[in-house]
Amino acid sequence: MSNIIHFAQQTTNRILAVFPLRVVLIVPFLAQLIITVGLVAWLSFANGQKAVQELSQALRSEITQKIQQNLADYLSVPFYVVKNNLALLNQHFLTASDLTKWEKLFREQIYTYKTINSIALANEQKEFVAIRRIEASKLSFALSNEKTNFNLINYDYYTNQEIARSDNFDPRSRSWYKNPVKYNGLRWSDIFIALDTTALQLTVGVPITNVQAQLSGVIASTLRLTYISDFLKNLKIGKTGQTFIIERNGMLVASSTGENLFKKEDNTTKRMAVTESTNALTRYIADVLLQRFTQLSTIQTEQQIDFVWSDARYFLQVTPYQDDYGLDWLIVVLIPEADFMAQIHTNTRVTFVLSLLALIIAIFVGLLTARWVIKPILELNHAAQNLANGQWQAQSLLQTQRQDELGQLANSFQRMADQLYISFKNLENEVVARTQAQASAEAANRAKSTFLATMSHELRTPLNGILGYTQILEDDENLTLEQQEGIKTIQRSGEYLLTLINDILDLTKIEANRLELYPSSFKLKQFLEELVIFFKTNAQQKNVTFLYEALTLLPRFICTDEKRLRQVLINLLSNAVKFTARGGITFRVSYLDEKLCFQIEDTGVGISPEDLIHICESFKQVGDPKYRPDGTGLGLSITKRLLALLGGELLINSELGKGSCFSFCLHLSEIVELEKPTETPLAIGYTGTPRKILVIDDHWENRALLNSLLKPLGFEMIEAVNGADGLEKAKYYIPDLIVTDFVMPVMDGFEVVRQLRKIPALKNIPIIADSMSLLDYPQNTVSNIEINAFLPKPIKIEILLAILEKQLALTWIYKKPQGILSENVEQNATQYIDKTIILPSPTMLRSLHELATMGHINGIFKQLNHLETMDKQFSPFVKQIHVLAKGFQLDEICALIEQYLQQ
Repeated sequence: MSNIIHFAQQTTNRILAVFPLRVVLIVPFLAQLIITVGLVAWLSFANGQKAVQELSQALRSEITQKIQQNLADYLSVPFYVVKNNLALLNQHFLTASDLTKWEKLFREQIYTYKTINSIALANEQKEFVAIRRIEASKLSFALSNEKTNFNLINYDYYTNQEIARSDNFDPRSRSWYKNPVKYNGLRWSDIFIALDTTALQLTVGVPITNVQAQLSGVIASTLRLTYISDFLKNLKIGKTGQTFIIERNGMLVASSTGENLFKKEDNTTKRMAVTESTNALTRYIADVLLQRFTQLSTIQTEQQIDFVWSDARYFLQVTPYQDDYGLDWLIVVLIPEADFMAQIHTNTRVTFVLSLLALIIAIFVGLLTARWVIKPILELNHAAQNLANGQWQAQSLLQTQRQDELGQLANSFQRMADQLYISFKNLENEVVARTQAQASAEAANRAKSTFLATMSHELRTPLNGILGYTQILEDDENLTLEQQEGIKTIQRSGEYLLTLINDILDLTKIEANRLELYPSSFKLKQFLEELVIFFKTNAQQKNVTFLYEALTLLPRFICTDEKRLRQVLINLLSNAVKFTARGGITFRVSYLDEKLCFQIEDTGVGISPEDLIHICESFKQVGDPKYRPDGTGLGLSITKRLLALLGGELLINSELGKGSCFSFCLHLSEIVELEKPTETPLAIGYTGTPRKILVIDDHWENRALLNSLLKPLGFEMIEAVNGADGLEKAKYYIPDLIVTDFVMPVMDGFEVVRQLRKIPALKNIPIIADSMSLLDYPQNTVSNIEINAFLPKPIKIEILLAILEKQLALTWIYKKPQGILSENVEQNATQYIDKTIILPSPTMLRSLHELATMGHINGIFKQLNHLETMDKQFSPFVKQIHVLAKGFQLDEICALIEQYLQQ
């Protein structure tokens, strides 16, 4: 028995703990009376009241569903129209700029869809065309374009007589244009009053884009909302019931009362809010909703409310109506109780009157008891509110002299408030400190961007001269083979140095998410040969062997970002050469299952396990400082991030003191062999009258390089040492084309371009920006610069000539090739054939052919050494193949051996 009592006490305590203390204290005094009154009243009242509630709920829900269905049907028509027009645009039946065809289409559609009030199209050039329904059979044609000076003119569609005009019309400022653009899809406009019909209208629009996914304009379709009001008026809602639809801001959309939904103020037509309705009951409903919910935007679910107005009871239902395209309305349905309810209170009035006195007495006694107990707790609650409002220590939060449990609780609360105040002040100071630190970091970041742009310009300037003159010297026919090879070495070294300079800039771009990939198709074997030749020379200078191995048959052509792949391999191979003092470096390449894999293995100093964790961090150089060559510590950091962009992952295996192995794989499909490009002929001049070119650059070497490149071709060259000098000479000479740097004293290139575009005689002259990548300058500096072409430094001759050809419409005069070998590999091979040479066996020839096909250079050298050791009579043949292999002319080796096999 005691266990049962104990269980009952625990259960009671758990139940009472859920309720407020005031309720727990009052309920025992009122329980018996409420139960008695409830039982008596229930017999005569509950059944009738339940029936009334169920009937009113069913009727309200039924009316609401009819309204929702009608809205869905009516509002779906403009969606169908704009989607159909968008499909015609996407299928290229129409274009955003061909307004005439759109006008014909809109006319047919507005005849077909009787509920549509207008159909329109506007584009980013401010052009606008629309067909509007003024009356049932009367249409108007609206047009705004360059011919109308972008004034909106409405014409009678049949008489072509001007009806109305709106000056300086810009459709892009309208909500039916801005909303679809903002949300990048179908979107409703704001409800507006049509000026020609003084009726509420609603428009749905959809953005249209061109093939580059750039915004072209918006297609729109408009409805009159008077149709909704007409539908609401025809609904049967008892004898005096009514319904209306409002927006979340309280503006009326439609009403069954037939009242005007707009008003006149200061000769201006404005929409009417529900609180301004001419119908008194409608205004009262608005007051009830605002009193209950404060704001209409808080109503998220269906609400049913009962209220009394003018001694009559009403049943109210408010239902949100929303869609995915910006529509957010409230449907309000009101049913008077008197329309369908019989008298149900007659038998219960006496019972309520007699019970009311007892209930009042019980409540009075309960309130007195609760007040005595609850008062200290209310004081504690008031103190907590003061604390929440930030009133920390103006005075003591709690002032009580009680020594009981509530007094102890108050004292504890006061100590907690003091501690919170201290913590809040500490937090406030920390926020201020962090805000200052963030501002400092942003200033440092801006300074870094400016520094990097300046550094890139200053470092590229001497490289521009070095690489520019190597291109000029390459075309000198008087150079010996040794001198030509030296020029190529200078060019490769200069390009390698340029790659190192770009590393720091690339890291900044990667961190700012501004680095983009530019995939292109290129010949893999030639790509690898250039790397092998360069790093083999560097390795030999350190007395370190450099081996290249093609483990499988490699694709002839691949498609990826050639520059970034080269940058990754240069970083890895450079590290291998730097950190290898003895032994050798092996560069392996393989291709299997559309995966191109690279592996760089060395016998260098290696990396410890604890350093492997930090090896790819920016500006991080690990290991013993005495083994660290000069460097920035950016190479592996950039490599890892570039590989992530290319779709690969850098894998590192290393053992301290024994060497390292870096590898990665890229998913690349083999590209069908491209047509071999013909050798670019040497331009020696151009047809037509001589052209004047103004070069604006503060560095003499840059101006001298362009002079050396262009003056021999027949151009009249004019030089300017800074922006101000260039502006004056441009006015004086009126050149045919201007080449300008951006970073200059006195006046920079940005200001030069802006000033030139303001001068009528110079504003149409082509301007070429001769500088580093514009992405390295602050975007607010270059966003409005009007240049015709960009010439990156260091200058490449073929890019320069291509730009000049396009901007000046030139026809080049080329030097006729003399003594140049045919580009056909098989014809090249013919020159090496010497019928007096003694050939090895066909088996040996096929073996060499297979090694050349695989790109296995070391295997070819080993086979040749074996042949020469086996029989000295093969020495002429060995020497012939050895020369081709040393120059990585693998295609020529294959073609030559095929010729020998045919003999």
